[in-house]
Amino acid sequence: MTKPITLKEVVAQRFGYSASGRTGTLKPISLAAIEIHRLMAVSSLSGQDVQSIAEVIPVSIVADAIGTTPGNIGKVYLRANIRKTQTSQLVDMSETYSKIRMMFDDDPELVHEFLNSPIPALDGECPAALLADISGRDAVESILEKMAYGDLS
Repeated sequence: MTKPITLKEVVAQRFGYSASGRTGTLKPISLAAIEIHRLMAVSSLSGQDVQSIAEVIPVSIVADAIGTTPGNIGKVYLRANIRKTQTSQLVDMSETYSKIRMMFDDDPELVHEFLNSPIPALDGECPAALLADISGRDAVESILEKMAYGDLS
């Protein structure tokens, strides 16, 4: 019998780090939105999970997504569990981040360049500045979709 997938493992896979308790290559985790919702109803991410995420992507992006500042994020790392709204934001952001990673074949340099380059179709904003809220993530995902189909207008 296989061990049930945890919310922590879903987020870890999307952000590209290994969740504790599993070894080897992470298999792609594909869960429906309702399954993610159910996981979030019974669990939350910890401050250590937030710290692991911040080791993979810029602290400023993580801090913005959970409604704090880079200077105060260290306090979040110490929490046993973060608030449900913060968990929701990070889970949603992890989905967009996973799409960015896939677009650039998981190349950290290309992902970094995309996140930090002004995009004319985003009114000159850098995608990193838009990941904190749903409307920004939607705009970034729209650009990724256009890039995937070669529509760079």
